[in-house]
Amino acid sequence: GDIDRDVFSRFKLFGNLRYRDRTDESFYGLGPDSKTENRHRYSVQDVLAEVVTGFQFTERVGFTAKAGALGHTLGPGRSDPSLSDLIPDLPFPLPEYETGPNYFRTQGSLLFDYRDDPGLPHKGFMAAFLWQRMDNVDDVKRFSFTQWGLDLRGYIPLGHRQRVFAIRGLFINSDPASGNRVPFFLMPSLGGGESLRAFPAFRFQGPKMMLLQAEYRWEASRRFELAFFGDTGTVARLGDRISLDELKSDAGVGFRLKSSRSTLFRLDLAYGNEGPMAQFRFSAAF
Repeated sequence: GDIDRDVFSRFKLFGNLRYRDRTDESFYGLGPDSKTENRHRYSVQDVLAEVVTGFQFTERVGFTAKAGALGHTLGPGRSDPSLSDLIPDLPFPLPEYETGPNYFRTQGSLLFDYRDDPGLPHKGFMAAFLWQRMDNVDDVKRFSFTQWGLDLRGYIPLGHRQRVFAIRGLFINSDPASGNRVPFFLMPSLGGGESLRAFPAFRFQGPKMMLLQAEYRWEASRRFELAFFGDTGTVARLGDRISLDELKSDAGVGFRLKSSRSTLFRLDLAYGNEGPMAQFRFSAAF
């Protein structure tokens, strides 16, 4: 969801058309105990065409609804080893790799935004709830599922606007329809610059995901910020609940270059139990 504070209007209606070609994604396996040596590559292309509408109740509360078609095509990655070579030896089937499921997707989100500045928050909180239904429209319908998520963020000034303690909690749950399964590449994941920053993107995948993040942010000047952070989270195995005994964690330091409205560049140096990693992004962590 989104809230427009610069030009406040109650109602929105527009169309969205998107094509993505992700040529070299990584798959390590499912669950929190996947291994780095099991990484295999695949490619995925998707086309999305949808209608977006919504209503903004106040300058702080808004609802967004979306409905449209989403199609996928999967194939071997640009790098070796390819996921297609691994499939015959996997302990679980990946029929979605052969079919590339197509969907009619409906989605709704409710956003409460009480941050002082959504682009550069120094105090306040935000709460977002997302629900979506993925209806498989192929001849053989095996991949229909429902997904919902809750994203909570808080920002506490520590005696001065230049010093902020920021915290985030995120939970995503996927429920397949009876006799169906959630495609592996549409499962929640941890890793990358927005979640577990000491791990590569898609490092941990599973039908359920939990993430907690905290940062101490110090603005040395209007344009430069230093942050000390920690992340922890986990995913569930197929058919299981999330276990707090299988948390993955990291800690690190970040350097941010900012404009008067947003974060222009971010470098986060993180260390976890698989070693150090640098993450470069052109947006805030949260």
